[in-house]
Amino acid sequence: MNFLDLPRELRDNIYAYVLTSPSSLRAEKPPTTSESGISRTRLDTAILRTSRLIHDESSEVLYKSNKFRLGNLFYTTPLNNLLRYFLCTNRYGHHVRSIDVYYLYDCLVPSDKRPDTPSGVWERIRADAHVLVSLFPNLRTLQATWGFGYQMQYFPFCPFPKKGTKSHEEIVEGTLGWLRECLAEDGVSAPECLKLEWRFWNRAQQVDQEAFDEALDRLKNEEKMRKANELIERPW
Repeated sequence: MNFLDLPRELRDNIYAYVLTSPSSLRAEKPPTTSESGISRTRLDTAILRTSRLIHDESSEVLYKSNKFRLGNLFYTTPLNNLLRYFLCTNRYGHHVRSIDVYYLYDCLVPSDKRPDTPSGVWERIRADAHVLVSLFPNLRTLQATWGFGYQMQYFPFCPFPKKGTKSHEEIVEGTLGWLRECLAEDGVSAPECLKLEWRFWNRAQQVDQEAFDEALDRLKNEEKMRKANELIERPW
């Protein structure tokens, strides 16, 4: 029996078995000498070269079933540079469902609006998210990871939700207030698929991730209600 005589559902199962990685597929710059020892996810994509039809069918499964990571924790690269390593966004972008983006910024002190302050980086994360949503319109999960090397206790005015400083609800309200201020200042909303995670090199850091997630969800709901009310009040 010819492989293409198999039902499409069975062929898709075979593609998924061959082309799905248990970890993220990385789209990043070529490794430097210092990074040459870093392990990288690799897939055997030989099946894509079998025929044009199999290439098209298996590519759909490849992009749908994997999570793609842009960048890594050792450097920060502008998004437009990273996307050069992500091929065929115009052809297969609508199949992509999950993307991770890593941001390495040791900026814990709120000050004047600059790219290296918390509000500046948060604006960049949201702006990048809108670019990715436009390129990958069926994106379901966009996980942004914000990496730090410093310890939060040295920055008492850091706006991030630190465990043990206040009650959970107080942390949620404080974080929501900061998110509202950022939105009012730059006007950049957070796409529905965007999630943000903090990752500290110092494992002793205690960030109330749940508080931030709750605050961000509340902000998204507020934006939904605002846009819905604008549609209702808009004259036709």
